[in-house]
Amino acid sequence: MPMVVDYLKELFTLELFHDVVALGSFVSTICEKDESFLNARQKYEALVYQGRALYALGQYKMAETVLSAALALCATFEKRSDELGFFAESETIYYVHLSLVKQQKYMEAIDILEEIPKKRRSPKVKCALASLYKRFNMSKLSAECYMDLIGLVIHRRLNIIVIIDSCPFAIGSLQDLLSIETSEESLRSLISQNTVRNANLVDVSESLGGEWFNIWVNALAFTSVHNYASALNLLQQLDKRSVIAGSPPLLYQLSVVYYNMGETTLATTALQRLHAIEPLQLAGMDTLALLLHSVERSLELESLASDLLDASPDAPETLVAMGYLCLSLKRPARALYFAQRTCEVTNPPCASSMLLKGQVLIESEKWNEAISVFHQALLLNPCRYEFYDRLVFCQLKSQQYPEAKGTASACLKLLGQTARPLTLYGSVLLEKESGLKEAQRYLEKAVSMSPHPLNAVYLLANAYEKQGLFENAINLLQNQTNVESSCALYEQLGDLFSRCANTSEAIDSYQFALTLEPNNSAVASKLNALIEVPSSSAAADSNLVAGSSTNAQSLQTTPDST
Repeated sequence: MPMVVDYLKELFTLELFHDVVALGSFVSTICEKDESFLNARQKYEALVYQGRALYALGQYKMAETVLSAALALCATFEKRSDELGFFAESETIYYVHLSLVKQQKYMEAIDILEEIPKKRRSPKVKCALASLYKRFNMSKLSAECYMDLIGLVIHRRLNIIVIIDSCPFAIGSLQDLLSIETSEESLRSLISQNTVRNANLVDVSESLGGEWFNIWVNALAFTSVHNYASALNLLQQLDKRSVIAGSPPLLYQLSVVYYNMGETTLATTALQRLHAIEPLQLAGMDTLALLLHSVERSLELESLASDLLDASPDAPETLVAMGYLCLSLKRPARALYFAQRTCEVTNPPCASSMLLKGQVLIESEKWNEAISVFHQALLLNPCRYEFYDRLVFCQLKSQQYPEAKGTASACLKLLGQTARPLTLYGSVLLEKESGLKEAQRYLEKAVSMSPHPLNAVYLLANAYEKQGLFENAINLLQNQTNVESSCALYEQLGDLFSRCANTSEAIDSYQFALTLEPNNSAVASKLNALIEVPSSSAAADSNLVAGSSTNAQSLQTTPDST
């Protein structure tokens, strides 16, 4: 009865999925009792309609079961190897994979997709496999799938990378490829030479408003090899004078580069611009929540969490934002709940969920538990600087100096001698008197880089101060005030002037610090202490003068009285 399949098709086309499932169930029962009711091909098609309808209704386990039965049936009849479309075997396999992913059965999803021969894999199958490989840090396999999808061909003789396939504008996939930290070395080395070319974009890019696409690709490429200064230069060009200026993907990428450079204020600004333009955007909002929490901007964090709850209440970014909000409200148990829930949702845990979990433990002073979390996080994300930074912090708090030095050294070797790893290693060396000179060398190298984290300046000033090089420390901080202003910067400058007995300069520094943070009680206390000392001295001098005057008058009146 071929008409039955037509009925299922009509219902599916009308998106009456409940009706498809109901009719499909009756058809399956009839087929069990009467094998001649439908032939093998028709049974396969009926099961595909039923399975796809179940998937649309969110019944993922049932969809997996029905579609797997369809695949088993598919193996029994002759089919064209080049078959495409709704009933293609590869398409049914793809929907089995989707059902497995929805159940978080990621390894089973990989296994089912790998059954499709490489030559018959559609772009979406390649993309799905690449994403799953990346989830489990199968970097080489992931890179191969992305390169196959985009059509990235490495011409070793010409030393260029050419995008030549039918998906040259698969920007998201290209971005994912270039974010794979351990992708093929030849690809990374070529990228670092700014040699990405796109054979299909000579005319097409002009139709999109200019050469922005090639600039964008190269910015991503520089980001992938940690050449953030070059990436930032290209991204700033696009944000100032291109047709994509102010676009959400551009602002997101700017935030990524700023964050990885340690420019947290600029990263926050970029992410807030992004959120203002596209309030429903999720990408990067977990990072924004972290940044807002780190500077105690609780009201903005609360507003962000509320917006994300409206956009997607179960998204990892939303759960992370809620976790940081609870942390800012001094509710660590609730924050830990959101961290655990995010870990379960992402499976394996995403970087932001592990970062939140570790931060909760840090603020609860559970150093050993936090150390365990960050060790696990580094196994999953070996190129994330934040995990090294926080692991070192916890190890030092636990008096584990050799381990902290080893962690900082590993960070420096893996991420290269850029400002943040150099600063981290220098900070560990600074913990021991014997490491002062070596720490100074690493920190001076970090500060010489542009841009450099402000923390490197504080630490280097501290190294100078410990060695009695007060003039060097003061000059360093004064030079930094020409670049940026912060309460902490002027407070440290005031401390140095105070130690050198330069009271007037110390008072000026503390007063300027208070103009930046009027409610900073620590700075106010230091300022009041300096102001009171001269006042007390003046009062003592006044009393002394008054006493002398009285004595003089007594001496003058004594002869008259006699």
